[in-house]
Amino acid sequence: MFQSVIFDLDGTILNTLEDLANAGNWICRQRGWPEHTVEGYRQLVGTGMRNLLRLLDPMGDSDPQLDEALAEYMDYYGQHSLEKTAPYPGIPALLAELKSRGMKLAVYSNKGDRFCTEIVEHFFPGVFDVVRGKLPGVPVKPDPAGLGALMDRLGAQRETTLYVGDS
Repeated sequence: MFQSVIFDLDGTILNTLEDLANAGNWICRQRGWPEHTVEGYRQLVGTGMRNLLRLLDPMGDSDPQLDEALAEYMDYYGQHSLEKTAPYPGIPALLAELKSRGMKLAVYSNKGDRFCTEIVEHFFPGVFDVVRGKLPGVPVKPDPAGLGALMDRLGAQRETTLYVGDS
């Protein structure tokens, strides 16, 4: 029997694609890079904001201004991350049911930790026992290191934990 459930955030419990795409296209306009459709972003997101910017930037990792562009993107996204984002239908009820059954609940995302925490608390205040996003020095998913650290903090055992994600 499962005792803990860990959810991915983007594309799993929240539909964040349009806000991510809007922020991505904003930075593309600022930098003179090609823009993408919202559907195109579905293939670009999921491995963290730095990797998204690397994919958007025609120069990729070789752009000496990539860190500056990332900071601008993160600032813009932070100001606009709740405009179109919403829980998927049925998610609030599912989380309430799992919580009522005494399950430990957590979120683990490649989204920056600050954004992850703020967005989760906005849409699901007090629901999750642990919320963790991308932290410096911790590899992003699918590397298991961050997930293992989150499970330790949650007090979750591998045999009784379910991970729910979109990829």
